[in-house]
Amino acid sequence: MLQGQALRSMKDPGTANPFDGQITKASDYQDNMDPHISSGPPNKAFYLACKNAGGFSWDKIGKVWYLTMPRLPENATYQIAADNTFDIAGSLFGEESAEQKAVFDAWHEVGVEAKKPDVTVLFAGMAKKITKSN
Repeated sequence: MLQGQALRSMKDPGTANPFDGQITKASDYQDNMDPHISSGPPNKAFYLACKNAGGFSWDKIGKVWYLTMPRLPENATYQIAADNTFDIAGSLFGEESAEQKAVFDAWHEVGVEAKKPDVTVLFAGMAKKITKSN
């Protein structure tokens, strides 16, 4: 057991202890990567968005991430997560608000360009992309 050290760092993924292998940038992702390792970019994006938005994390960015989770499909990519957190931040706090900018800047820092997501249908916590072929 490691004394006085964390298992993971949201501020600086991959540095919490000698065994912390989290990646920091989305570009470091590899197919079939362990989710405990690949969670570094969204963890850092959350940390940075909270810091950039200021105030208490549960009042602003915590709400954004909480409301985003049921929207995400099981196989969500960093891009899907970024787009949906960006969209929800805009819905909650206003388009081009400081909170939406904080989310955009945080994802940008980890290598993902957040944008408005594709249209989705939400049903029982599942998201399904609507395509022109539907």
